[in-house]
Amino acid sequence: METMTPEAFQAAWPTRIPLDIHVLDVVVASDLAVHWLQFAPAEVASLAELKLVAAARCAHLHGGSTQDWWVTGDWALGRPFVCAALPRDAAEPIAHLARDARVPARWHTAWSAATSAGWWPTDTWSALRTPGCVTLWHCRAGWVDSLITWPVQPRASAADVSAQCVARLRIESLRDAQLEPGTLHWFDAGTPGVSTDLPGGVVRVDVEPIVAVDVAVDEAQTAFALYERTRLAA
Repeated sequence: METMTPEAFQAAWPTRIPLDIHVLDVVVASDLAVHWLQFAPAEVASLAELKLVAAARCAHLHGGSTQDWWVTGDWALGRPFVCAALPRDAAEPIAHLARDARVPARWHTAWSAATSAGWWPTDTWSALRTPGCVTLWHCRAGWVDSLITWPVQPRASAADVSAQCVARLRIESLRDAQLEPGTLHWFDAGTPGVSTDLPGGVVRVDVEPIVAVDVAVDEAQTAFALYERTRLAA
């Protein structure tokens, strides 16, 4: 997997994308993609209405207008569900390149790729750290019922960031007694090497690097991770 910014992706397209590629899997890092837990209002009665609600919520949480984001979700009316969104100005140029080349593009976030791979327990807290962001979530009976993301310094140690996660999950457990602190399952995709100094109550998840979800064996694929340039001081 090669990582690059959206601008670099566009510049590299003519020379770096194989001509015989069948499917392009684009894995977008949590530094650029956004996630949140969406609740369906009682008066919403259709998928179309639910999508409008999620788009409005995205703009409220992350700025801009509903037209500035691509929004998708694990749509459901009877329970909270996770939504994800990409900035339209970063995603659309790449989508246009793929369409012009007649290459189907499948979009994933680092979080969705990781959770789809089945590495995570279904009834506890988990955290995924990418270079500039951490996603902390809790599952109950296989469904996400709490999800928080926040920016972190790319050079911050795994011990420091995972300690932040432990503090946050304790706060969440005070807000909702059903969100017991428990053990935190931690995967750090943001710093090289393996950390050995994780705080108590944190268990490392040893997995393969995040790549695109499984595809048919006869499909050629190229997976790019798109990392936004950090807004934090080096």
